[in-house]
Amino acid sequence: MSPTRDHNYYSDCGIVLQVENVLFKIDISLLATHSEIFKSMISVPAGPNTVEGTSDANPIVLPQVKPDEFRDLLRVFYSSPVDPEHIAFMYGSAEKKDQNPAAFKRYLNIARLAHRYCMSNTETWAKDQVRALVVLNLTSDEVWIDTGDLLEAHHYARLWTDDSDDTLAENIRHVFSYALDACYFSTVMDFYKASRDQEPVMRGIILARVLQIKPTLRSLELSWAEHAPLYALQVHLTPLPDYTPFSTLAAASRIETTLVDEQESDIELCPQIADCLQDHWERIVSDNWEGGDFEDAVREINDLHEARRSIVQDDRIKHCGCEHSDCGTAIVKHIDTLMKELFIEISDICTKVSGWPTKMLTNA
Repeated sequence: MSPTRDHNYYSDCGIVLQVENVLFKIDISLLATHSEIFKSMISVPAGPNTVEGTSDANPIVLPQVKPDEFRDLLRVFYSSPVDPEHIAFMYGSAEKKDQNPAAFKRYLNIARLAHRYCMSNTETWAKDQVRALVVLNLTSDEVWIDTGDLLEAHHYARLWTDDSDDTLAENIRHVFSYALDACYFSTVMDFYKASRDQEPVMRGIILARVLQIKPTLRSLELSWAEHAPLYALQVHLTPLPDYTPFSTLAAASRIETTLVDEQESDIELCPQIADCLQDHWERIVSDNWEGGDFEDAVREINDLHEARRSIVQDDRIKHCGCEHSDCGTAIVKHIDTLMKELFIEISDICTKVSGWPTKMLTNA
């Protein structure tokens, strides 16, 4: 099938670029001022054999890019500067009309392509919009970012090796875990079977959710290679192991104790933070956590996400009354560390007992 010309970005003059089966013809100098990669496309000396990019028959092919992604990048540079929609879009995530799933996807596309083409200023701007919309979903009552886009954003966030505190990736994991609970069973299983994101924490989060819906797996037509890791993991988690990190999250009092030990100095939660932790954590953690009921225990592991969310949204956490330390921030960071260790452990156990995801990747 012959490639087709893009309706919005095919001008009378310029360089012809092919993205999958779509042709774009643009004045590439606008991109070249922000990217050495695009600059190299117009710096090739003219000659009898340099016809690439001069016609539809000989376009410059941009591999591993989708047309919609490229359109989003072009939108930044080629939209009319007086277009109200463009002005609002460039204003960023603070604009109410850009707080929606489609805008998040566009900002993410721009950030990813800007990273690919070494457009640092553009990437920084787009990444800031992605970060802000993720934080907005952290504090809202309902997650509106698409779960598939969250996985893509998580993959992108991990490209930033200079983010030593892993803040963006961690926030994305929290939002994803909140959204995962509302997904259809088939969607959750698609995440499990695709195994695209091999980061252990995210993998553990998905595994824990799959284990919770395990009674319905027969209706989802899983192959034996896909069933086997889940059965092996269930066996090794029945009952839940009594070692860290499983036991540490079993009660609010243990979380508080391990926080003191981790700090290597005395830290005492103020009464309002201690009550906040007790109210939200003990509401979901029961004797089933360490008992023999696997389904109840796995349900409570998945409910930890909502407990954490409730704590973060509680006004007592937001307005800690401590004079010398912010124990509200300290307890949230500690819970995040413990939960991260828990889901890494779940992922590691599954890998050890079944070879997951190696087997599924081999079959992919």
